Amino acid sequence: MLLLLLSALCSAALMLVFKAFEKWKVNIWQGVTFNYFACVLTGSFTFVLQGTSSAYNLSNLSDWLYPAAFLGLLFFTGFSLSGFSAQKAGVTITTLAAKMSLIVPVLFNLWWMPDNRLSATTYAGIVLTFPALWLASAKRSTVQLHHQQRTTVATTLLPVAVFVAGGMVDTTVNWANSRLQHEWQQAVFAIASFGAAGICGLAVLIFRMITYREYLTWRSVAGGVALGVPNYFSIYLLLQALSAFNNNGAWLFPLYNILIILVASAGSVLLFGERLSFINLIGMTIAIIALTLLAG
Repeated sequence: MLLLLLSALCSAALMLVFKAFEKWKVNIWQGVTFNYFACVLTGSFTFVLQGTSSAYNLSNLSDWLYPAAFLGLLFFTGFSLSGFSAQKAGVTITTLAAKMSLIVPVLFNLWWMPDNRLSATTYAGIVLTFPALWLASAKRSTVQLHHQQRTTVATTLLPVAVFVAGGMVDTTVNWANSRLQHEWQQAVFAIASFGAAGICGLAVLIFRMITYREYLTWRSVAGGVALGVPNYFSIYLLLQALSAFNNNGAWLFPLYNILIILVASAGSVLLFGERLSFINLIGMTIAIIALTLLAG
């Protein structure tokens, strides 16, 4: 449980750092790209500090390297789609699509891992997770903005793409971890995933620099480092948490997301003075009930 909590704390830290990007005037594209390379450096440095030997049997390389490259592509694609969807369809519907994508790994686990039996209270906690995540993160201003959006093909398809990409990220993490036989493979898997995402981000960044005469800034580098350190550990610790609970993603991912939203909401209030609306408080209450059912 400690591994899951630490991973959730790191993921919540990501949300808080993203929130600080606007205050720090960090270019999002640059910050996210440098974040991926910071993840690679953080993972590599940690790998070396752990005294892990490099003399490993790589005969099952395809079991984790190809999924890692695919996950890295999903990381970057999901981020890009979220940005486009927020612009075209609105922040509200994009947030909803991202939150509800949780249903994909849950259903995948219930179908693919039927041996992971769940109790009635656990099912109740899973069901409560969805309204809890939505209500706890809903913003009145974004709801009003959504009503002003005109329905187009983009406003319809982009949120669907965000939903699919988000669900595929968690499902790929869950599936790939079931094929990782050693802790060192989890570390290398995370490093390779972020490396693949970094290559995609670098390609887009170079294109933007050539096309739009965009210049690199030290703020973006610093922001990327601040984002990359917790980002690496959020994935690495999540992989370890999945292994500790027999890859039971149907139970783990709802609990994980509840912990993230609770910690991130508390951090927003304490660090940024953000006020929670009545709807947010209802969502937080439901989240605590869901957390109790899932952890019981």
